[in-house]
Amino acid sequence: MPPSPKSRNGTVSSVSSRITTGKAWARANGPTTSGGAGAVVSSRFGPCIAGRLTYDIRPLQESGRFRGALSGGSRSGEAGARDGMRIGITLGDPAGVGGELALLLLRELGPEAPLTMFGSMAQLARAAAGLGMTPPLPFRALPGEAFDRPEAYAGGPALIEAAALTPADTQPGVPTPAGGHAQLRYLSLAVQAAKAGRVQSIVTCPIHKAGISQVMGSRFTGATELLARLAGLRSGDVAMAFTGEKVRTAVVTTHLALAEVPKAIKAERVERVCRLEVEHLKELGFARPRLVVAGLNPHAGEDGLFGNEERDTIAPVVGALQNQFKQGGLQATISGPLPADTAYRRHLEGKFDAVIAMYHDQAMLACRLLAFGETVNVTLGLPFVRTSPDHGTAYDIAGTGRVDPRGMVAAWKLATRLARARSSAPRP
Repeated sequence: MPPSPKSRNGTVSSVSSRITTGKAWARANGPTTSGGAGAVVSSRFGPCIAGRLTYDIRPLQESGRFRGALSGGSRSGEAGARDGMRIGITLGDPAGVGGELALLLLRELGPEAPLTMFGSMAQLARAAAGLGMTPPLPFRALPGEAFDRPEAYAGGPALIEAAALTPADTQPGVPTPAGGHAQLRYLSLAVQAAKAGRVQSIVTCPIHKAGISQVMGSRFTGATELLARLAGLRSGDVAMAFTGEKVRTAVVTTHLALAEVPKAIKAERVERVCRLEVEHLKELGFARPRLVVAGLNPHAGEDGLFGNEERDTIAPVVGALQNQFKQGGLQATISGPLPADTAYRRHLEGKFDAVIAMYHDQAMLACRLLAFGETVNVTLGLPFVRTSPDHGTAYDIAGTGRVDPRGMVAAWKLATRLARARSSAPRP
């Protein structure tokens, strides 16, 4: 037999012999108009499009910004290798951009990056074809049985084959039942690894909620609640937050129909999210976090004229927390409720460190308009760090090589930063 090909970091790669799967897929599906071999964008986007990206990565590649293991090597992943911070990456929906995001992250970080991916070789083969990457790819491919082995969590990047997918299961923009099972499997294994201390944080690539819901046989509202369940917590124990340099915000309710939001605004929930965001800000280095709570209704209710949630629920929680923060020596302040537009404007002016939003789109509008691609989705309240890019599966550009990896890189950076903060924090 011919010798096994070597990757750039000198380790034996089992990827190049299997990347022919991606080449065969490309031949079967034909060329793409955007130049990525075999990257066909289907018009059958399925029942739910979680998000779209329209940035083109090629100018960034040409400028040299994303040099990595396939083009000379970057050293930005070496710090994590030195301090023992290993990050788990779940590849998300096989029909989306998760594989491309993971490969672009590897290109950015270099061959020493301490990453363990939970995914499928077929998914990464399709992604590599779309990006124009050729073997050897910069990671070690390990069988699913390696999940419990130390080799999966040591050295440079590794892939644990968590699902046996075919090229048909990874067709861009076409979610499949097999893809739904795979996404659930990726997340489940990553949480097990995090709970066991094998990885110090998890970065999750975008998922397809409807696909996972069909697999679970129950209503699935998002990764935030699923991760809580996998970690043995209640959904009310955790919170969705978005963190960036410009915008930091946490959300009281997540993926909930707008008509259901007022009933979900409970005092204990508002308090829980406020406390979680204070803890998060302290991990980020804010010595005395300053929160502002947004109202639910126009003009924060205008003294009950446009709704009573502010007067009856939100304002009493804010007042109680103000007293508790002072008496308990928590070194934090809280204000509100303010109209949402006022709260975010004052946050941008530097008067507050974070905004507590009442519902999903209240927070997302601010993030998307003011810092798209820069904010990172963080799940607060888990016993491990979890981050994710602030966008969805991007079915419309999956497989074209046009996905913008800035959100993925930002998610990795924040995951590493928070993991280091927790590892250095004094134990109770």
